[in-house]
Amino acid sequence: MFKFERHDANTFWKIFRKYNSLLDQASETNDLRPLNGGWDRLPVELIAKIFHEMSAEEIARLSGVCHMFRTIIRRSTAFSYKIECHIADVTDGNSQLHNLEERRAKLQRWRAAWKSVRQHWATGPTTTVDTTGNIIFASDGRLLIQQCADTQDVILLRLPSESRGIQAETWRLPHFQFDVDIFCHDSAQDLLIIAEQIDIETADMHILSNRTGLSHTSASTPVIRVKNQDSVDLENADGCIFGTYFALVLRDEDGLGLWGNNLRIYNWKTGELIKSLDGKLIWSIAALDTQHILAPALLPMCEQPCLAIVDCLRGGDDMPLAAEVMEESILAMQLPPLCYPTTYRKVTIWSSPGGITLRNDVPFSPSPSSLLLVLHLEIGLPEDNPDDWDENACPSQERTFIIPVSAFITRLDAIKADQNQFQHHKDEEKAYPRPMTILPWALWGQDARLLPETSVVQGLCGSRVLVSERAGSEENEVIAVYDFSTLASLLEDAAALCKNPNGLSVLSAAPLLRIVTDLTIADGEEPLFYEDGVCIFPANPWDPLKVYSL
Repeated sequence: MFKFERHDANTFWKIFRKYNSLLDQASETNDLRPLNGGWDRLPVELIAKIFHEMSAEEIARLSGVCHMFRTIIRRSTAFSYKIECHIADVTDGNSQLHNLEERRAKLQRWRAAWKSVRQHWATGPTTTVDTTGNIIFASDGRLLIQQCADTQDVILLRLPSESRGIQAETWRLPHFQFDVDIFCHDSAQDLLIIAEQIDIETADMHILSNRTGLSHTSASTPVIRVKNQDSVDLENADGCIFGTYFALVLRDEDGLGLWGNNLRIYNWKTGELIKSLDGKLIWSIAALDTQHILAPALLPMCEQPCLAIVDCLRGGDDMPLAAEVMEESILAMQLPPLCYPTTYRKVTIWSSPGGITLRNDVPFSPSPSSLLLVLHLEIGLPEDNPDDWDENACPSQERTFIIPVSAFITRLDAIKADQNQFQHHKDEEKAYPRPMTILPWALWGQDARLLPETSVVQGLCGSRVLVSERAGSEENEVIAVYDFSTLASLLEDAAALCKNPNGLSVLSAAPLLRIVTDLTIADGEEPLFYEDGVCIFPANPWDPLKVYSL
């Protein structure tokens, strides 16, 4: 990849000379020689970087070259669509179901709809859905699953999108003969995992199809049995699906993570237990991609907790079943340092539900590289408080950060590239394990966005976060959307962003766009964020569900 200085006025000419030199080296009869100049084969990341790196003065100075790039982009519809996908942080979808012009038109309508939700939702909900009374719901940002707590019926709703051409669809699964606990699901893989409590020490995880309710065709072991010598408390358990892996967190009885929790990672297709890790701070986890899990950990060499990255492919086959998180981590990222005697009472993380696995039945999907992660910190005096510090002098505090998943992946790739300079063989991994790198907060905290204390995260999907904000003494809360899109999309709307009276500054240099929805939620109502809108669950369980789609 090219490397440029920020104020380098010769950026375009560097690319032009580099590209021409490559063409001169290629033979005229070489099949790899680009056709029509081959400019539409340039990486879209390079184009976005060019316009990001150059100031308005530099663009004016190099107007001739800018005009050349503009002409190239406009001549190629496919190249224009690739750049638009990169700016919108989406991945291209199924080209067999939707042609290029349709996908591009849908993307433009989708982006415009997100910018105008205030006007789009002013007339009320797009549609309403009847509920079944006392329900428990779960969503991966695409599919809503309703479980009736009284009858154990499971009803699924495909959430609609007018701009992407997704129609709402509802279906019911066959009645189950046991108490159903919807654990997690991934609609992109047609995967639904339902937990069944066998006894206090045992639970069965049923690997099912969310379309039929039958055993998933890709699962060689349709039921994964989970046993724990202490207890398997499904009410205090949590889990997530990332690719072929399924992570399960078994919390202790008090649910505070003070005496040790257990993280288990399974291959849901084979039923094999990949890892079993213990840690006092494993209250919650977050999937970074199809291979890596992020978990809070307390390391002996650090005074404060860290966020440890666990690689599911790392380690031998004879891995112990009770390893510490630090033994399986390749990178640990420190949390903000605190002054004595305050400490972190609780560290909670969660990432965008779904989104890691791409759908193949839509024109485009939010890119996995645009996913976000929420880091919620509860700060205060230690629970035991051995020195009898005055709690009034050290009041409890809560801080919420929004962090792009790419902040972890890029640093992890750099660490792996550095370690790969040494020879590490799988059979020698246990005897000579790779060292763990500890990254201080000062080296990665600049990528975190600290939300105002008046904002509460209600959900996140793709590069957007749904927050509720209470204005003054009003009883109802207003919900807004924070868009942490790529810088290129914000530069495109820089003038509108600067003139926006509803703009909100954040305690970070990272960019965002705050979208006011004018939607309010009353006490007892609960919002649900998904890829194409917001659902509002009523306070009265017998009232219909309101769906605000785009």
